[in-house]
Amino acid sequence: MDPGFNASRSITVQDHKIFVASYLTGIKMSDDNGTTWVDRNIGLPAPGGHIYAESIGSDGNWLFAGTHNGIFRSNDHGATWTDASGPVVCGSDNYPQNFYSFGNVTLAIMSTDPFNGGGMFRTDNHGSTWNMGHSGMTGCGTIFNVMMSEGDLYASATGGLYFSNDIGLNWTQISSFNYLYDLSISENNIDDRVAAGQFGLSYSTNGGDTWQSSTGPTGYNSVDLDFFDGIFVATVRGNDQGIWYSLNGADWTKMNGISAVDELSLEDNFIYGRTMYLGGLLDIYKLNGSGVSVAPRVYLGAVYDPNTGLMRDDLRDLALIPLEEPFSMLGFPQFGSGGYETTWHQVMNTTNNNAIVDWVMVELRDEHNPSIILETQSALLQRDGDVVSTDGHGPVTFNVSVDHYFIAIRHRDHLAIMTQNAIHLSAQPSYLDLTTINTPTYGTNARMYSNGEWMLWPGNVQNDGVLRFAGENNDRDAILEKLGSTSSSATLNGYYEEDINMDGVVSYDGPNNDRVALQSIIGNIPTRVILEQLP
Repeated sequence: MDPGFNASRSITVQDHKIFVASYLTGIKMSDDNGTTWVDRNIGLPAPGGHIYAESIGSDGNWLFAGTHNGIFRSNDHGATWTDASGPVVCGSDNYPQNFYSFGNVTLAIMSTDPFNGGGMFRTDNHGSTWNMGHSGMTGCGTIFNVMMSEGDLYASATGGLYFSNDIGLNWTQISSFNYLYDLSISENNIDDRVAAGQFGLSYSTNGGDTWQSSTGPTGYNSVDLDFFDGIFVATVRGNDQGIWYSLNGADWTKMNGISAVDELSLEDNFIYGRTMYLGGLLDIYKLNGSGVSVAPRVYLGAVYDPNTGLMRDDLRDLALIPLEEPFSMLGFPQFGSGGYETTWHQVMNTTNNNAIVDWVMVELRDEHNPSIILETQSALLQRDGDVVSTDGHGPVTFNVSVDHYFIAIRHRDHLAIMTQNAIHLSAQPSYLDLTTINTPTYGTNARMYSNGEWMLWPGNVQNDGVLRFAGENNDRDAILEKLGSTSSSATLNGYYEEDINMDGVVSYDGPNNDRVALQSIIGNIPTRVILEQLP
């Protein structure tokens, strides 16, 4: 991509919009996959007519911009910015060079060491306050990168490698590396790791117990490592500058496609779904991986609040949502690589619009015969309707070829829906808004309508594709059966399909009971039947 501006220092994605921190010209935004860009600089200081933007990050709710004049934040996609520096003192030598967000926690990695006012700062309230985030990193020097693996954090610094199991509150040195630019851990096997030390790359196949030297770039000033699309990727700056890749961490090959000028000034990269973005001096590059990505948006009728335009997150607030997807245990068929997806506590701790409501399952179906399910992936549903991957922010990805697919969305106690037409999917995430009539769905009366929005029908307690209040196999009696009591006033707390209104309590009588919730869905005719609309 030729964005029309230079020095793309840092890249992030929020709500399907790409944001870039451009040195001297500030923050840029594109909502059409990089075809056009607009300035988003209102509120950012511009001494001498320049905005010294070094970094951009997002926690899903707020954007963070790191500049020579401080940390700034925005909750309107960069339309306006306010100072959120707090105790963080910034200047031309000490500024946030990276932001990393894990649930509600964001870490600001400074360009200098703690002794010079840098190190790491941490916020758990979207930048309202910042505190020192490098506790335990005595002698760490400059911190370069932070990565997460299975809920644990690893920080690379001139002092070596540091580990945290409490999202950066406390750190412990775990490696004898004297100087470490970055660490990458395979998503396929956590024992496979690559480290970028001062004198070259190393790899480990036993979780870091022992290391061996890699065959690859050695002459560099700094390296960023990533695991992307099943391979290790190294962004190298220095004599061996360029983008390198390795299947196993041992042997490395240089990629083509980066101009000589941009290789001299490779900046930050950012992975979103099956696409890696890389900033250079003149251009921004996209590396599309294999497989496809989709970013659906849906509402669940049981928890949609027309007053806020958001869904309730009672189950998350009560810590009832499991960290492993529930569909396999409930007997929902899985296809392809789907099944047993997991997430982390940090994702469940996210609040506000991006708080998790529950798990959903996304199906890809054959474009010629939509009764054939090709792939499934369990994903997380946020309060604003976004369906995201288990990392809490990215699109849902599938290991299938670029093609057209029917897309279905399931929930454990709602009727499933499917697109009326096959949708073209590629590595670039496709946005699919199923809350609007403009995105037609398969069948008749497939969605419930409320206050201008379309959503999944709630109340499918028995997962049989039929909503019934009365008659044989009705969903009302299933509530009583779950309570296992002859008393209709009994209640049961927990994560159950019979909890139709998803407030964490199964109840037949009393306030906010599930029987009345089901009756309100069915309407004034108790014998009415609502059928799931799938082929």
